[in-house]
Amino acid sequence: MFAISVEFLFGTYRGDPDGTANMGRQQPGEWPPAPSRLFSALVAADGTRDACHVTDGRELCWFERLPAPRVHADARVNHQPLHTRYVVKHASGQGIGAAGRAKWAQKEYVARGAAPVRPGTRVSVRDPRVVYRWEVAPPPAEILASLRRRAARVGYLGAADSPVRLRVGEEPAGRLPAAWEPDENGDIVLGVPQPGDVGVLDRMHDQWRQRGASVARLQFPALHRQTRYRSPGHRGSERSGGEVVAWLRLAEPVAGRRIGVLTGL
Repeated sequence: MFAISVEFLFGTYRGDPDGTANMGRQQPGEWPPAPSRLFSALVAADGTRDACHVTDGRELCWFERLPAPRVHADARVNHQPLHTRYVVKHASGQGIGAAGRAKWAQKEYVARGAAPVRPGTRVSVRDPRVVYRWEVAPPPAEILASLRRRAARVGYLGAADSPVRLRVGEEPAGRLPAAWEPDENGDIVLGVPQPGDVGVLDRMHDQWRQRGASVARLQFPALHRQTRYRSPGHRGSERSGGEVVAWLRLAEPVAGRRIGVLTGL
């Protein structure tokens, strides 16, 4: 048995699994947090390759090969859609004179531009614990120690306003929350890491350093491995094993995030 427990310090969680929050269409919020989100947080905690400071990266290769875990989380949650808010645009770069910089530096200037921020949906929980459990043998001591060092550097899960505390390899005390079980006939889908994800993230980072913000996660479909889960209390039903293939021809250019929403249905 191997487990990682997550404690949400504010009792709330906010995540955007498919980009719908940026378009103001996310309803309800993501719950429970996908195992792939936990994996991404561990990767970001100490980087990969030469960016590692307190680990050597082997623990990530071990982690990405794990099967889909059982997820214990509060089944009684409240989904709170957040209102769109506007934040001040910050002008930077060349071509802005002294007068222009003074204008943009003054936040009370009435003509200063603002940009909308659509934060999506916040999930409020009664039990702040989420426990990921794998029915596998614990990792070797050096791998376990590296995972714990990474976990100690994780500050949040999902959005930055969802601070967390992680514990690795320790079975939580007390009664666990309800369980979401991997089930091919399940009623929800969650992202799950798979072998090779570390390499895909490295290639994505290399391209981002070359091309900047034009690189998006949706351009790397290999990172989107979704597994069906059965939520607590769901009786389940037989699903058809057939597949439907559809072709889409768009008359006008469409943003990549919207394409991702369509093709993810």
